[in-house]
Amino acid sequence: MSPLAWRLRRDGYRTNNWGYWSLTPGIAAQAEKLQQVLEGVVQDPQVQRLDLVTHSMGCILMRWVLSRGISPKVRRWVMMGPPNRGSIVARNLARGLGWLCPPLRDLSDDPQSFVNRMNRDLDVFTKRLREAQVQVGIIAASHDHMVPLPSTRLGLEEDFIVANGLHTDILFRQKVYQQVRAFLQNGAFNRDTALAKH
Repeated sequence: MSPLAWRLRRDGYRTNNWGYWSLTPGIAAQAEKLQQVLEGVVQDPQVQRLDLVTHSMGCILMRWVLSRGISPKVRRWVMMGPPNRGSIVARNLARGLGWLCPPLRDLSDDPQSFVNRMNRDLDVFTKRLREAQVQVGIIAASHDHMVPLPSTRLGLEEDFIVANGLHTDILFRQKVYQQVRAFLQNGAFNRDTALAKH
């Protein structure tokens, strides 16, 4: 996320690029740490508005945090390559490595996985986002072997676009950054420079 954060700072945004261990522990434990960080940012009197940009597992961590409460400062949220409905790759790897890497089980596309149990309350979460007037945009990768396109969708997003690239390398593409910035500024992706037809 560092190149993306650098570009945002260059364009006048104040950024907090929070990192986490993607191998251990499980999502709930990681999300509790993120919640503490987010609460600190929200309590800063200099922060009048908070926009969110997350990638992959970070999207699920942020969903968990926001499901527990949404600050009125949060306005827009861009998810990039989100495994919103789980990942078949995570499911396959979890069979042998789930004991060593709990997030694999959490992010599996198995109906009983952490992420899919979250989806059972999706109507409630959507209602809370709408009431808080938080706008959500999703950017999926065209050749994402980790998270297939259907798994990125939630149904609550204001806009959705597909970027040419792989699960991780979309973070480094200038055109993807332009779409992130467009959504943060306008609540919609820039169709004049659309990355793919979706």
